[in-house]
Amino acid sequence: MSLNFPFPRDVMKRILATENPYIVAKLYKTCKYFPAKFNLILVDSLRHTFRQDVISHEDKATNVNPENVDSFQNLWVIHRFISVTNDPRLSSWISNISRCTIYYLEIRARHLTMNEFEILTNSGNIEHIEINKVYYDNFTTVPLEILVSRIPKASFIAVDYTHVTPSTMKILAESTHETKITNMSLRNIDDIMDDEDYYQFMRKYAEREAQFFVQYEGIPEEYAQKFGTSVKFKNFISKDANPKPHFSYSL
Repeated sequence: MSLNFPFPRDVMKRILATENPYIVAKLYKTCKYFPAKFNLILVDSLRHTFRQDVISHEDKATNVNPENVDSFQNLWVIHRFISVTNDPRLSSWISNISRCTIYYLEIRARHLTMNEFEILTNSGNIEHIEINKVYYDNFTTVPLEILVSRIPKASFIAVDYTHVTPSTMKILAESTHETKITNMSLRNIDDIMDDEDYYQFMRKYAEREAQFFVQYEGIPEEYAQKFGTSVKFKNFISKDANPKPHFSYSL
C-alpha cells in the first residue's frame, strides 16, 4: 500500500533521513503510518545474555528468547549495547541493526569482526567502550590505533586483548581525539609500546586524575617493567600542573 503524506516530497525525504531518534519516536506517536514508513524498531538499550536477551525502549522492556532473535529486524539501537556472553547469536543481533547511535558499548567474552565493530561505532557517538579483540576477515587482529580512530568521543576505553604495532602510540599521540580520557585500560598487549610515545599520548589526552593502566602478555618481564617504570618516572617528573593522571602497570 502506498502511503501519502501532506508534505512536499523534499520535506518527507529530510524527515525520513533524520538521525535524531527522538524525532522518530515522536513521529511514531503522531501518525500510525510513520512506523511503516521508517520500518525501524526503536531500541534504547539491548542487553544480550546467555539465557535471554532484553531490548528496552522508553518504559517498555521486552524479553527475547534466543530462537526469536531473527524476528527483530531493522533495529535502531539508540543508547546502549551490552553483551555478557560468548553466545554466537550476538552476531545475529548486530546484523539486525540498521542504525546504531549508541554512546555505551560493552562486549564481554566475545571477539568482534571489524564489520561488526564498524556497525556498532559508525555514528562516532561512543563515550564508554569495553571490548575484547577485534579482527579482520583474514583473522588478523585490528591494531589499537584503528579502533581508537573510530571512537573520537570516548572518555572510557578498555580493551582486553590489545594489538599494537611499533607505530601505534606515535600515531595515537599525533591523532585528534575529541574528548579527554578519564580511563584507559589496555590488557594482554601483544608487543612493547614506545614509552615516550605512550607518555605523550597520555599527557595530551588524559583528564585530570585520569586512570591509565597497561598489562602485557607474552612479553619478557624485563621489557614490560622497563616500559612501566619509564612512563611512571616521566609522569612523576613532569612539570605539568597537578593533579596529574595516574599510571599503573602489571607484569
